[in-house]
Amino acid sequence: MTAVDTVAAKTDTIQDTIVITNYADNDIVILQTLNEDFTFDMRYATDNNFLNEVVYDCDNCALRYKAAKALMEANDYFLELGYRIRLFDCCRPVSVQKKMWEIMPDARYVANPYTTGSVHNKGLAVDLTLENMEGEMLDMGTDFDHFGREAHVNYTDLSE
Repeated sequence: MTAVDTVAAKTDTIQDTIVITNYADNDIVILQTLNEDFTFDMRYATDNNFLNEVVYDCDNCALRYKAAKALMEANDYFLELGYRIRLFDCCRPVSVQKKMWEIMPDARYVANPYTTGSVHNKGLAVDLTLENMEGEMLDMGTDFDHFGREAHVNYTDLSE
């Protein structure tokens, strides 16, 4: 049974607490409450990020349900291969997007909150990497929050 099937198969009550199991695609959900098979390293709830400060008051990964469902399906695939997804950032408040833009006003790396904004602001994007089951991150060419040519989608000088 996949993670998505497990969420859909949950009962309606657990110890007299109502649990919503029929989410609409645009409902905001907390991924940690749906699935424990991810690693969560929510960098903006710490000072280990390019802002060098804590900008989230909690380390929840909030997303639209359709994004969470897609992530659970992807993670199921990677689990079969001996890897899992580690998440660094999920839904991002516009106030944080503005702070990021103040420090890095370069649309190649940070979406302009005064024009298009970020898909993060809509709960439809995540920052992630892959790790093995021992928690060692795979080499993706750069660390999180890297602003250089190695972070561009067309950069090809990467390790296997």
